[in-house]
Amino acid sequence: MISMAENSYSRDRLKRYKKFYPFLGLVARPASYDRFLANGMAILDFDSRNDLGNITCPTLVLGGEEDMVLGIQGSYDLRDLIEGSELHTFRGLGHAAFEESPDFSRLVFEFLDKAE
Repeated sequence: MISMAENSYSRDRLKRYKKFYPFLGLVARPASYDRFLANGMAILDFDSRNDLGNITCPTLVLGGEEDMVLGIQGSYDLRDLIEGSELHTFRGLGHAAFEESPDFSRLVFEFLDKAE
């Protein structure tokens, strides 16, 4: 859990919440890691790049420029493979940009309003 947090959140947020690290293992420990492992293996084998060209609806791609879980390159790849898609990247944020950016919801709602 600590590794996931350190690879998802910005350094600023981690500094503020580091004192809670000892509690992460207590609160977020699953009863079994079997489902986590099965999900991880499925993700590693999943590749939808050949199908992305079939997407015809308005698409907003969002990514954190400091994403250490997936990297930012995937966001650029999605933008390039989904015709007409829009890309917004969050400077200084990582995988949890949806949680950290004060602009995240506004960007999504503006995109949805524009797409109607």
